Amino acid sequence: MKWIRYLFVLVAASAAGCNLKFPNPPPAVPPGPPSKATCGVTRLECAGWSADPTSVIGINCLGSKLVTKTFTATRCFDPAHQSATQACAAYCDQSLWPIAALAPGRCNSVAQAVEAPAAIGECSVTTGASTGRTVNATCTRGGRRCAALGSLDDGSQFCTDMPDVTETAGGCFDPTSISADAFCTNQFVSPVFGQILFPFVNVSSVMFNSPVCGSVKPLAARLTVPPGPMGSLKIGSQTIPLVAKNGFANMAQICDGNHCQIQGVAGLQIAIQDVTFEGVTISNPELRLVSPTVFDSEADGDVISAGTMALELRADVLGNRTSIEIVPNGDVNVLSLSNSTDFVGNFNAIVSTGDFTVDTLSVTTAINAKTTQSWAAGVHYNVGNEVIFNGMVFRARQDHTSQVDWQPPATFALWERLVDDSTDWTPQVIYKTGDVVLFKEHSYRCIQGHQAQSVWTPPSVPVLWQKIT
Repeated sequence: MKWIRYLFVLVAASAAGCNLKFPNPPPAVPPGPPSKATCGVTRLECAGWSADPTSVIGINCLGSKLVTKTFTATRCFDPAHQSATQACAAYCDQSLWPIAALAPGRCNSVAQAVEAPAAIGECSVTTGASTGRTVNATCTRGGRRCAALGSLDDGSQFCTDMPDVTETAGGCFDPTSISADAFCTNQFVSPVFGQILFPFVNVSSVMFNSPVCGSVKPLAARLTVPPGPMGSLKIGSQTIPLVAKNGFANMAQICDGNHCQIQGVAGLQIAIQDVTFEGVTISNPELRLVSPTVFDSEADGDVISAGTMALELRADVLGNRTSIEIVPNGDVNVLSLSNSTDFVGNFNAIVSTGDFTVDTLSVTTAINAKTTQSWAAGVHYNVGNEVIFNGMVFRARQDHTSQVDWQPPATFALWERLVDDSTDWTPQVIYKTGDVVLFKEHSYRCIQGHQAQSVWTPPSVPVLWQKIT
């Protein structure tokens, strides 16, 4: 079996669509004012594969399933290195048009308009302090969904029916962490349809301080995910247990102006122990909540309705840091007790198991998060224990028994500061090579792992930080 080589490696999986290689997301836009092209596209697409024993790959797209489609899409690009025509041509490349090699010349993508530079927040992240998910993107995402599966004699599955789909993909996002283009594209994964094949995206506009975007305010209690079993990962007939190394969950309430009423989950991030499938190691896996999620107000108990809570599974596989978005195929139950909260659900995604075959990746979660306790003197703390002190979260770096004059902010050797999802540079945080932070409206990339000191601000220590913007 060669499915493991297609499981996470989106870079290697360069084709999307009928062969179900995950499409590469739009390339990262380098520093500078990016532009946005509006593209008019007409191309031949496959609406479903059929088994064909005479084909080298065992399947074929018959004439009745070959259809012509015309649509309007957008593409962000760097005008210093690419023209609008070249940017639009991406919709005729193998990564977004998987039958490029089978139907040469049957795709035409023309730049109809150019927005130069693109509106703030459309094609690149903004600098400065985050104000939360206060910007609204208006956009659509479309392509084809896998509505039915067929099987070959070796058990491999393929899509036999791929109807055309278009959905509203906009919503509220934080422009300091993601652009509207990346937010709307979402690696071409739909919470309703799953992986979108023959994909495209059309970003219409962004609105800052949108009245439809409320803010998410965490409650006082923060939850710590301790080391231990947290569920399992399954593909085909193989199931691998997942073990958490550490993590956190923030419960929240959704606020509109000064009125807050509906509780939900504001953040979830778990570092997972490495796992191995058929001799291939999946290194540094982690699970993150894609965006804040609210409870179903009509449900009995704290329930997150099916399809509304998306998680991102990240990992290093074969030298690449890649990710897959997974969504629940049923309700997610959140069971809160006095000192802990359980998150129980089953999350799925369709993944490639070969050049033209698919299978379902399933992650079953049984996450037990403990209420993070306040720091106190005279308590024995082990490495990895987390505490709250004056509203800040810290993790123990050494086993020790706390003393009155060893408060976490004053003892860097004993405690590291945790800032959860914040990107602002913060003293006492342990930064890893590659981490990106904001400091006085400029972005910096860590080039040497270290624990930040108050006097080691990014611009003052170029051996630790490289200025990006």
